[in-house]
Parts: sequence; C-alpha cells; structure tokens
Amino acid sequence: MIAACLAALTATAGVQAAPRPDLGSLKQRAQAIADEVTALELQLAELRDERDELQEEMDALALDISRLEGSIHDYDLAFAAARDRLVARMVEAYKRGPSSDLDLLLSADSITEAASIAQSATRAAEIDARRLDELISARVRAQQAQEELADKKQRLVRARSKVDEVSSGIERDLGERKDRLAELNSAIAALQREAERAAARAERQAERAAARSTRQAERVAATAPGPSTHGPRPQPQAPETSRLLLEQLEGSGLAASIPPGFTSTGVSFEGEASWYGPGFEGNLTASGDVFDSSLYTAASLDLPLGTWLYVEHLGRGVVVLINDRGPYAGERVLDLSHAAARAIGITGVGWVEATVLIKK
Repeated sequence: MIAACLAALTATAGVQAAPRPDLGSLKQRAQAIADEVTALELQLAELRDERDELQEEMDALALDISRLEGSIHDYDLAFAAARDRLVARMVEAYKRGPSSDLDLLLSADSITEAASIAQSATRAAEIDARRLDELISARVRAQQAQEELADKKQRLVRARSKVDEVSSGIERDLGERKDRLAELNSAIAALQREAERAAARAERQAERAAARSTRQAERVAATAPGPSTHGPRPQPQAPETSRLLLEQLEGSGLAASIPPGFTSTGVSFEGEASWYGPGFEGNLTASGDVFDSSLYTAASLDLPLGTWLYVEHLGRGVVVLINDRGPYAGERVLDLSHAAARAIGITGVGWVEATVLIKK
C-alpha cells in the first residue's frame, strides 16, 4: 500500500501544472475594493445622518423665525394703537386749550383735588409715552433675534449644501467602485472555473498514473517467488466528508509530532504556505465537501484530493486533509484553512515543512 501511494505521488509530482492566472492577486484587489466600498457606504450613511440633522435644525429655525415675525406684527399693532391714543390725547388737550385745564383745576373743591386732577393728566400721558417706548424696545429685540436666526439658518443652508456636494462625490466614487468590484468578481468567477477544470484534468492524470503504478506493482508481486505474506490489498478509501473529517481529527489535529493513527510515507516537501477562508465559507471545495474554516484542511495544486499531510511551522505541527485546489498566488505550496494555520501560528504567510501521511 505504501509503495503504491509513493508511486502515485511520484507520478503526480511529474505532471506539470498548466500556468494559471494570478487568481490570488485578483481576489486581493477585489477585497481591497470591497473594503473601500464598505468605508464609502459608512461615510455616506454618516453624511446622510448629518444632512437630516441639519434639515431638522433648519425646520426648527424656520418655525422660530415665523413666530418672531408674528410677534413683530403684534408689536406693530400695539405700537400703532398706543401711538393713536397718545396723539388723540394730545389733540384733545390742544382743542380744550389752557383755559379748559385751568377751569378744570378751579372747579376742584380743594387743593388736594386740584393736585390729583393735575397728576392724573400727567400720569396718563407718561403711561402712554412709556408704553410706546416699551413697544419700540420689544420690537427692536424681536427684529434682532429674527436677524440672528436668519443668519444661523443661512449658515445651516451652506453647511447642508456642502454635505450634499460631498455626498454626491462619494456616491459617484461608490458607483465606480461597485462597477469595478462587479467586473473583478466576474473575472474571479471565470478564473475559478478555469482553475477547477485544470485541477480536474490534473486529478484525472494523477489517477491514471496511480492506476498504472498499481498495476505495475501487482505484476511485480505476481512474479515474485514464494507465497504472499501481505494478505489482501486494502481498498482505497473515499475522501471523507467535512463532518467525518471533523470527527476524526478531534483531539489529534494539532500535535508535536505525527499523531497515532497515521504513518509517514517518507515523502516530504517544504515552502511557503498561506491561509484562506474569508469569502469561501460554505462554498464547495474541489473534492465536493463544503468548505469549513474551522476544520483542519488544505488546498494543493498537485497533491491528489484525499491526501493526508503533517504540516510543521516553527516547531508546531498539524494534520490536514487535502480537499481543495490552490494556492494561486506566487510560489506557495499550500493554502491552509484558518483553523490549521492558527494551530501552527501562521497569521499570513509562513514557511512550512510537510510530510505525506497514510492513515492506518
């Protein structure tokens, strides 16, 4: 079994993968633009809230200005009435003449009554005059308040115009970025379909190479002298689903060395590894499993789907199952799930050593 797996891996390694477009770079650009879209949408929402607040304040100011206009109108009416009373009093006094006032004073029965009559006439005139002064002062204050509110309203109008101008610019930028993001997503989808087709072709070639190696090993075993001591050849297992994978890796994924239940084939390689997850959660992997970033899985361009690996980074190791194709950026050899990368301390790109395993 080990010899057959080694032969299959060797045959697979000999298959040259077709040049692939830089899908990783496209995804990075799409993510950057998506982040910009999110930031612009937040800015636009804040500006709209600010514009609504300005409009509410302007509406309140308009109501206050309208009330002041009503007050000024009332002051004008009261002033006109007080002025008319004072003028009428002065006209009446003028028509009576000085002799009339003197007769009124002489008709008093006492000096006290005469003084009271004189004071009453003077007090009435003073009240009318004071009332006119109060109305004039109140009207002036109302006009000043109205002018101040009008100035404040104009400032708010200018502020809202500025908010509208900035919002329009952001809406234009947002529309352009959304169009660009749609183009990139379309290109990414096309490249992913192309990559899936290429991965399927490579997998079929690897399967044919493995079959040839298996047949060759069987012919060698058939011609060997003596009885076979190895027993029946175990049948290859189908790749586990994500649910079964999670159950089998519980408690044995992260290990300081190859955990029990696995045997090293002696085939190993090293190189840069990255991790993936955002935007892929719930999608189907190349093996048909549903991608789950919490499981110990990985993507490889060349290894057959269903291959087990022990991946080490800075003294920490984890067992992963190859169930997807990738990575498509640079010269990286593996794309780890988020859980697998986190288990061995990779937060971005890290150098790993990987050993091909066989499940016992």
